[in-house]
Amino acid sequence: MTKISLDFEVAGVLDLEDVGADEWTRDPATIPLLCGFAVDYADPVVIQFDNLGAAPSIKSAVAGTIANVLLHAVSEGAEIHAWNASFEFQVWNNICAPRFNWPVLPIERFHCTMSAAACAGLPMSLDDAATAINSPYSKDAIGHALMLRMTRPRRIDSKGKPVWWHRGDPEREAMLTPLFRGRAEQKTNEMLRDLIAYNISDVRAEREIHLRTPRMSPREREIWLTDQRMNLRGLPVDRDLLTRMHVLTLQEILRLGNVIDSATHGEITSTTQNARIIKWAQDRGYPYTTLERETLQEFVRTPEFDALDFSVREVIDARAEASKTSTAKLKSVDKFSRTDGRARNLVQYGGAVRTLRWAGRGPQIQNFPRPTFDHIDEAISEIKQDMDAISLRHLFGRPLDVISSCLRGVFATQPGKTFVIADYHAIEAIVLAWLADFEPVLKVFREGKEDIYTFTANSVGSNDRQLGKVLRLACGYGMGHVKFQDTANKAPYWLDMSLHDAHIAVQDFRQANGPIVALWHACEACAKSALLNPTTTYQFKKLKFRMADPNKRLAGALLMELPSGRNLVYRNARLDQGRICFHGVHQLTRRWRQLDTYGGKLVENATQAVARDLLADAIVKFDTLHPGALCTTVHDEIIAECAVGDAPTLFADMKTIMHRPPAWGAGLPLSAKGAIRERYAKI
Repeated sequence: MTKISLDFEVAGVLDLEDVGADEWTRDPATIPLLCGFAVDYADPVVIQFDNLGAAPSIKSAVAGTIANVLLHAVSEGAEIHAWNASFEFQVWNNICAPRFNWPVLPIERFHCTMSAAACAGLPMSLDDAATAINSPYSKDAIGHALMLRMTRPRRIDSKGKPVWWHRGDPEREAMLTPLFRGRAEQKTNEMLRDLIAYNISDVRAEREIHLRTPRMSPREREIWLTDQRMNLRGLPVDRDLLTRMHVLTLQEILRLGNVIDSATHGEITSTTQNARIIKWAQDRGYPYTTLERETLQEFVRTPEFDALDFSVREVIDARAEASKTSTAKLKSVDKFSRTDGRARNLVQYGGAVRTLRWAGRGPQIQNFPRPTFDHIDEAISEIKQDMDAISLRHLFGRPLDVISSCLRGVFATQPGKTFVIADYHAIEAIVLAWLADFEPVLKVFREGKEDIYTFTANSVGSNDRQLGKVLRLACGYGMGHVKFQDTANKAPYWLDMSLHDAHIAVQDFRQANGPIVALWHACEACAKSALLNPTTTYQFKKLKFRMADPNKRLAGALLMELPSGRNLVYRNARLDQGRICFHGVHQLTRRWRQLDTYGGKLVENATQAVARDLLADAIVKFDTLHPGALCTTVHDEIIAECAVGDAPTLFADMKTIMHRPPAWGAGLPLSAKGAIRERYAKI
């Protein structure tokens, strides 16, 4: 099968990260600059586009001939491979097809090298992935900076039109002497030449990673295609509600600014003057050098806050209220849905490298705030009917809290349509107990007569369900008592636990959950044994550990085989003074570097990966049964959209699929709760 390695360079007025690839590629002001490609092992070539005329065209007869090579290979059925193929797919179909009469291609023709790299334990950054495999073709850092410069307008001219770097600046050049005009043109041509070289280097780097990375398994390929179809449908947005919520937010931010202005006697006039607020508050007893939202949330609950003067408490409280994420979320949903009222590309396949769990993109729907009150639908109804902020505060509470609580409701169906939503119940707790063969916990889920968090609290001699919840969610992977205290004392738990009590709680949890503790130790021992004996497979219960074949593409990697048959890949694994070390993406810096792991972390990876495999299996089955309905996934939820009359059938099928584990998951007591709703909401 012929393979095409493809990479577009595209310029736009909008910010790609702000609006998402769908909105960006549909914007008429977005223009293609270059299309670099290579057919099989041939040298890469570049199509240079020209948009100077009213009708965009391909520049020069030579470029047209090169384009014919690409289009001929496509017409013959060639596979198209690209780094983040979703972007190339959307550029091809949303720009090149309508503007240049290129054939519209289905997503099935595209293969994503980035996603295949993620399956192989590599980073989802082209530069880092090339470095990780020691590729002779790395991403050109200077060229990357040039690309970022050239893909945004040089400026907006007096008529409001963008002036692009690759076209020069006609207004300014008209004022130059012929000598300087020639130099300006030469500079523009040099930049374009360098961008072409960068485009070619990207094609080489992408192809090299493809050649040295294992292919996606047929199952993962099926999951990826389902993900692409799901992301292309996206979620419908109630833009009227979005606008009204945005207006209320701005009004409340202005009011809070007036509160600060009054409390400081005009020294500070808005909620955004952070440096002034910090200095003013520190002079009056505020103990921190930051106004980060979490810091403020914790501080306003302390005796130290209560001891401050009233005016200082007013300022800190107003600033804490203004730090709600609703404003940024509303803007992001708006930008992602301007063209046709649907927000697309909201989640990323394999965004959590190694486990391959979905990660949020754009508005980050996966971390929308939890509602702080119950009457969400009533509040949305009042907001839609133009209730003012004062009345909103009187009926439901602080306006920004109300808006944050109602954020999910901006995703709403049109008349005659409805959402079908189902969410796995306590999936990680179930999977962890299943991996450990911990029958008492599995029995709780299997029989459904007792709440798992109450059961957990009782197992450590407490009746506090909140304690049981934080123990079950936080301590299943070896968390120590210091971190547990910090976790328990923060949102959403607020337990006010001493270090001594945290130590006792952690020890009691471990004693009551012996099979889980044994799983940590056994997984660590198996991993170390595999590193010491690379030709032997070590197994504990449902997990297997071995080193990759030294003659194949994953050479040097430690593999943890899941019950589904998928491997978690720990690249360049070795033992260093008894520690299990490997190369991966650092959680905070997002850079490729040496990391280390241990039994609890291995179990966490396995648990989350198995939970992801269960969700992926359900998503594929549901999409096969009801093509065109699936919209997105949020954490452990599946969200679909259908005609109101079809909803009961889809809901029953969704729950049946989610309740029934795949063959490899025999014995998992799965369950899901859900709803049929016209607006998205936390189930």
